[in-house]
Amino acid sequence: MSKSKILLTDKSNPWLNGYRDPVAKINAFNNNMDLIPLTRDGENRLIVGDFATNKILGYKGINVEFQIEVNEQIIAVSSFYPEQSQFSGIPCLCFAVDGYIFIYQNNQPRYKFPLPKIEIHPKELEVWQQFQEGSKEVQLKMIDQWNKLRNEQNISLSSKALDVLIQTKAIKQQELIKQFLSGGIDMLNLVDTPTCLTKINTYQEGDSAISQLVIGTENKKLYILDSAGMQIQKTYEIASAPTSIICTGILQGDNRIIITTRDNQIQFIRNGQHEPIIIDLLSKPVQSILVNNSIVVGTMNETIACYNYKGSKQFSFKVNSGIVALEGMQAGSAKNALGYLMGLENQELRIYEGKQLVHILNIEGMIQGMKFGMFGREDGVLIMILKNKGIDIRILQRGFSFQSFMSQNALHNDEEERPLKIKRTNLFVEQTERERNNPVPIYRCLEKDLLKLRLKTAQSYLKVLEENQIGVNSGNINTSSNLRIQADIQGLGPVFKILMKIENLGNQSLQNLVMTYMYDQKLYKIVKPVNNIPFLLPHVSFPVSTEILSIDQNGASDQIKVIITEKNKQIPLIGAIIQIPLSEIRE
Repeated sequence: MSKSKILLTDKSNPWLNGYRDPVAKINAFNNNMDLIPLTRDGENRLIVGDFATNKILGYKGINVEFQIEVNEQIIAVSSFYPEQSQFSGIPCLCFAVDGYIFIYQNNQPRYKFPLPKIEIHPKELEVWQQFQEGSKEVQLKMIDQWNKLRNEQNISLSSKALDVLIQTKAIKQQELIKQFLSGGIDMLNLVDTPTCLTKINTYQEGDSAISQLVIGTENKKLYILDSAGMQIQKTYEIASAPTSIICTGILQGDNRIIITTRDNQIQFIRNGQHEPIIIDLLSKPVQSILVNNSIVVGTMNETIACYNYKGSKQFSFKVNSGIVALEGMQAGSAKNALGYLMGLENQELRIYEGKQLVHILNIEGMIQGMKFGMFGREDGVLIMILKNKGIDIRILQRGFSFQSFMSQNALHNDEEERPLKIKRTNLFVEQTERERNNPVPIYRCLEKDLLKLRLKTAQSYLKVLEENQIGVNSGNINTSSNLRIQADIQGLGPVFKILMKIENLGNQSLQNLVMTYMYDQKLYKIVKPVNNIPFLLPHVSFPVSTEILSIDQNGASDQIKVIITEKNKQIPLIGAIIQIPLSEIRE
């Protein structure tokens, strides 16, 4: 057996199942996720910028603690610690939209930072003015001038001019020109769009040290804001729009900024100066991360490459599927990433140390974005957003280390590669001889038994349908409904209180719902056995509380089934089983 197959065994699985919600309906990439301690309670919140619903979701545990609605699509999420603030020790939550950076602190809006406008090249501006004053024939000649300007090396046209040039018909080009010039020449100024966010520490290293926000934009600019996040402190021009930015060191000392661009290059800025080192990639970059002072890049040609700060390639290798996400991974007491996680299109999550494959885990869905770190008070938590809009949370086993884990797998490999020596009994030899001499009758007997089994299964299923115990079109549970029940039990007995939250996960409201209970009447008595839910809005929790009295003399424990149906209908929308604990005995 090969080593990669041994790494897939459950005995050597370093992950513990944390939480999984296949109907979370979240859309996010790595840039739209972060783990941030937004309060002083010592718990990290998961911040997700949903680019489909334009909402910032703040998770505390598995529940949504807050939401921030935005009118624009969310591009990236990050945080930084300001130098002076009335909420000292609490980081600022930052998220980027088209033209602006929103900054929140203590769940309150702090500042809306506008990005500088894009200046149009003077030669392009002259052509726009001639468009406004000239006839249609002159306008067609002006388009030819734009084509000549686009071919010049030192001139980059604005996005509006490029939109005109990509049109194949002259009529559509003239319509676009009229649309752009309807507000005058002054309306041609474009707002820059951010592509990625990160932070750089100001005076000292540390996760909670004072830091400053770093912004990469479509206009090939890199901005470093001041410690308050209200003004631009430094501006750098880069060769292409950045896709990811990595910052190391401190801004007031030795620092390095590593920029992965859309033109398949990695550039370096050290202590405010552009370094002559440029790494040329063979394909479009998916993501770049920093692992043990090395740059690991995943590209679209299914290749992982590792480079040092001098631009020398340390290693590269191919994977058997497309790379969709990369994330650094810490193990044990190490603060820096010693390994990395890789999400593939074939629904695999892999752990690597350098170029050594450590573990493979099959996920029920393709990973779209992931974040590894401290979630709540637990270290080593991996949050994965799947392409099917679900969320999957795994927890790394405590005491995990790359060396001990790989040595343990090597022992498993040696043990399982040893051939098994099985003694052949007389019965085994006789049975083998019988199957060799009579293959046709034995196969026919097998076919007959399989047909009998299928017939028996069909008859049993039909019987159950006739008794209305389960159903496909009319059964116990309506699978098309999108409801979720969360229940908490309060009390030690004999009086218990069940606090439930009913949430409508669909996009349409529900009316006239009825909640009933199934329970052993010899053990419990429910004060209000029927609860009416008149109206349930989408994505809004409806609270329901019920008191339960334990009437058993021994305080026995049992289950209570909660069923929600529509009024005057027999098909339940959802059901839940609540385990009632042992009750204190009445004196």
